Amino acid sequence: MEFATSNLLLVRGYSQADVDQMLAARKTWVDYLHSKNSREAALDALSKVEAKPWFALAYLPRAAAITTDPEHDSVRRRLDDDPIAVVRKTKIPLLFLYGDSDPWIPVAESIEKLRPLRNELHNIDYAVVPNANHEMMLPGNETMQVDQDTNLRDEPQATTYFMLLASWLARNVLR
Repeated sequence: MEFATSNLLLVRGYSQADVDQMLAARKTWVDYLHSKNSREAALDALSKVEAKPWFALAYLPRAAAITTDPEHDSVRRRLDDDPIAVVRKTKIPLLFLYGDSDPWIPVAESIEKLRPLRNELHNIDYAVVPNANHEMMLPGNETMQVDQDTNLRDEPQATTYFMLLASWLARNVLR
């Protein structure tokens, strides 16, 4: 989430100092959820950034809303989810497609984690679509806009995406 929220703030014109402040508040809050610091530290960090104009974009909770029981917090459970463990348990063929201009997903880091799994488990394929973003669009000006209108209006347009998907389906599903 740090990758995506950092990019989101930068794309929307906020400064690196704003990004650093957001990341520090996020770290303090996440550390509280993992019992690495106190609730008071998390409350203080979140209180200091709640009035910032970028706060609503940062996917941070308001100080008043943070849990008193971090061990059973639903956000902590999502943070602790291990997608690699799920991939290891999956027996069906899996295809991971990434856009190399995706501002939401750290593509290089994701590929780095998939590469050894692909060598170990032969049901995994992945590919990176050149110039495509998260939605497999070829945007000239990425805004990272997420709303119903944008989702209905924008659809994948990267030809490579369709070719990779069709080829993989033909090899793995349509036999």
